[in-house]
Amino acid sequence: MKWLDVDDFISKKTFVIDVRSPIEFDKGHIPSAWNLPLFSDEERARIGTTYKQESKQEAIDLGLEIVGPKMATLVRKIREKAAGETDIYMYCFRGGMRSQSLAWLLEICGFHVNLLQDGYKAFRAWATEQCSKPYPLVVLGGLTGSAKTEILHAIQSRGESVIDLERFANHKGSAFGALGCTEQPTQVQFENRLGVALFELTDAQRIWVEDESRTIGHRIIPLHFWSQMRKTTVLFLERTIEDRLDHLISGYGAFPLEELCLCAEKIRKRFGPERTKELLFLIEQGSLRTAMMLVLKYYDKGYLHGLNKREVSDVYRVPVLGLNHEQVANDVITYLAERKN
Repeated sequence: MKWLDVDDFISKKTFVIDVRSPIEFDKGHIPSAWNLPLFSDEERARIGTTYKQESKQEAIDLGLEIVGPKMATLVRKIREKAAGETDIYMYCFRGGMRSQSLAWLLEICGFHVNLLQDGYKAFRAWATEQCSKPYPLVVLGGLTGSAKTEILHAIQSRGESVIDLERFANHKGSAFGALGCTEQPTQVQFENRLGVALFELTDAQRIWVEDESRTIGHRIIPLHFWSQMRKTTVLFLERTIEDRLDHLISGYGAFPLEELCLCAEKIRKRFGPERTKELLFLIEQGSLRTAMMLVLKYYDKGYLHGLNKREVSDVYRVPVLGLNHEQVANDVITYLAERKN
């Protein structure tokens, strides 16, 4: 078996196994990892209790009793998942007995095992560090409904480096942002995703990122990274309100009116009881365009307040017509290149 530091582990990984318990894995893990727990949550708790109340040796003995009958099944599952791959990358919490014991077994069975030095604990410190480094960010801005996310993806398809925070957070960033999304990752996992993505763009000349508030749904952008976003170049898309409404209707119009009403309730406190009542009535009547107009007025005020706090020299306003995202992506990239020259 071979020990790797985090940089090497993340750079060279192909097939990654996390042998921690499900509850540990669900809280946070290396984004590409597959969870093959050596112990269930209950078994891990029993071993921990034995360690505290009796002794380390008693805990080890209990662990051996529990894992012994599982060995053949564990190896079989790994063979099936690996699909012929013999290089295995594996970690537990501290790079201790769980990963080392399974590594010993896999080596006997013909695998070559690479272990993460100091385990997931080291990875978490590393991911936090990645989020705190300086990066050559370019922020894509624009009022709600400007199709920033779609344009960001189009920019990426042209070979540009992109960090998609909303994808990492599994949320579109507004009161309606959970529509069509599954449950958000934990805060730890959000940071893990961001840290790995930033590491993979270490040599990028510039990195595009969508303008966001500090929170995306219930997830919080790491402070140092968000501070960089607030102090760098912004290409602000200036779109007509009709184009913005068209974009919102095309995105939200497919969802049941009941779901839209639930989303509208989330801004009741800030929107006010009377405006919320009006908004809900419009949604229930199917008057989505008028309803979205109310929503835009609400979000525009907050967004422009944040934009005005930036240095004026950092904000480049880019007029945009129509909803051809590919064309807008080309225009934005060209606009930035001309500005830099």
